Amino acid sequence: MRAPTLFAMIGAVALGAMGLLLMQPSKPRVIVIGLTNTRQTIEGIGATATGTWIPAVRELYAKPEFAKAVGGDLGVSIIRLALPPAVQANEDLDVATLDFAKFDLAAFEPPAGFIRQIHTGHPELKVMLTVWSPPAWMKDNNSTTKGGHLRADRREHFAKLCAAACLGFEKTYGVPVHGLSIQNEPLFVQTYDSCIYTPAEMVETAKAVRAAFTKWDVKTKLMAPEDMADGARLTGYLDAFSKDSEALGGLDIVNVHGEPREVSGGIAGPWMSLHDRAALLGKPLWMTETSGEDPSWLGSKEHPRGGLALAASIHHALVDGECAAWVYWAITDPQADEFALMALDAPTPKYAALKQFAKFIRPGAVRLQVPSPDSKILVSAFLEQERKALTVVLINQGTSDAEVPIELSAVPVGHIFEFEGARSSLTEMCVAIPKAIHDGRGPFKVALPGQSVTTLSGTMKPAAPTR
Repeated sequence: MRAPTLFAMIGAVALGAMGLLLMQPSKPRVIVIGLTNTRQTIEGIGATATGTWIPAVRELYAKPEFAKAVGGDLGVSIIRLALPPAVQANEDLDVATLDFAKFDLAAFEPPAGFIRQIHTGHPELKVMLTVWSPPAWMKDNNSTTKGGHLRADRREHFAKLCAAACLGFEKTYGVPVHGLSIQNEPLFVQTYDSCIYTPAEMVETAKAVRAAFTKWDVKTKLMAPEDMADGARLTGYLDAFSKDSEALGGLDIVNVHGEPREVSGGIAGPWMSLHDRAALLGKPLWMTETSGEDPSWLGSKEHPRGGLALAASIHHALVDGECAAWVYWAITDPQADEFALMALDAPTPKYAALKQFAKFIRPGAVRLQVPSPDSKILVSAFLEQERKALTVVLINQGTSDAEVPIELSAVPVGHIFEFEGARSSLTEMCVAIPKAIHDGRGPFKVALPGQSVTTLSGTMKPAAPTR
């Protein structure tokens, strides 16, 4: 038997070493957050104050402790509210005069009082009004329900109503209306308040509302078309605005519902395409209604998506869609369900998922572009320049625990970031986790349990002098 050659021995050693390397767990790749790689400014994250037809929900809106929970604990910075047809239920054919005595601004109650309570402690709160239907006397079916169209000869009356509602809301409740959306889901015929708009009708109505805003000096931003993001119909509305310079010039925000249709490559690509379409119009993109997740963390047989999936939806809208704002459907319902964040005043795991973003990402924060080295881990980061505050949200979609190193670049010499954290998972609802410090001497590590959401929120400060 021949003795092994030198090359054979070297090859055997190399193969053995390769085997050892293969058996060793790979080191997690570093998540690098560059503080100068900025994207969109966040206007807010919130939910809709709805359910006013339910006595138990109406009672909650009147309770100061409920406002404190939603505004302080959950941390919503946007509340969406219906502009009820009852604000001007009676016919008024004087289109030139805005007389507040002819408008019933108490129709905004009880959510308006609830909003006022939150705004008192959180003046950054934004109010968004959405029209579900014009008053019956403005429509061709003489009803607020079952679709119907806004009559062309009542378009200016509707525009005056929109102006009066925005001005009157602030006058009555002390809270400015940040944005008004002309119509909720403009191609849905429903047994509840609803109205149909063709793209041409939407454009003409937008021009009328903008003219009324100009006439009465309304500062509220104009939003449209608030159609579903996953349908081809949305393109028709956006095309109509793109072809009418007056309408496009008067539009401030493109808003959509839900998510664009997911393709084989995932949801990121469709969100990017939708953002690019809004950007071509020169408008920011808002997502202003979605729901459908099970109230549990991981979902159920009936509703396979739960709180964890809701967190991922927020991530994709903010990161891939570069949405400036994100709004869930309902704050509360009488029971835990697929529509709301709470069962009356009891938070569900979906509440915790939203809180991981809304509580910590405040209006005015700028999103930082952060690549993730692991497809199972979603990473987003947001910087508040004035406070030198950084928020990082990490979603571990995998079933296995992970420990990821995070490095911050462009941190001034002699400064550190000290982070407090919160985590939600199958067994936790936004619970505090140990502090983490980035001292500029290398990455710091963060433990991410499987199927969890972790938020780090910290501020930059001078490092303590060394002795």
